[in-house]
Amino acid sequence: MIRFMTRSRGEPKPWVSHVAIAVNTTDIVEALGEGVVQRKLSAVYKPRQIRVFRPLNIPEAALRRIAHHAQLSVGQKYGWGKVALQALDAMFNVRFFRNFAVVDGWPICSWLLGAAYAIESYTFGVDTRYLTPDDIADYVSTHHQRYRRIS
Repeated sequence: MIRFMTRSRGEPKPWVSHVAIAVNTTDIVEALGEGVVQRKLSAVYKPRQIRVFRPLNIPEAALRRIAHHAQLSVGQKYGWGKVALQALDAMFNVRFFRNFAVVDGWPICSWLLGAAYAIESYTFGVDTRYLTPDDIADYVSTHHQRYRRIS
């Protein structure tokens, strides 16, 4: 369902339906149906299930602040309302309904990652309110001077 909802007009089926942010060498923070959690990457994902991209040219201090910002969201409830607004956008093939999702709480995976990077003025080419896992995947896989795939 996420892949359908995040597909842009005329675009092939997205290859990604979820994003998470690495906050250290072993842990990720992600927004799931149960809320925002921090857990060991190796405990929940097999290497073949994921693609990992490393930001380039972002100072380590900024990466630590980005990770810390994501960690501040741990324990928040999941943004089911935001998912519903994305579904409406997908049904009508617009980016309109997401404009009403102005509450910073209740994150979804792409907004969690986008908001964390935004505190250091990094974006993924799309306003965070509209950001989807597919947008992030498209951006990091085509901006080789800014991101490198490491797995």
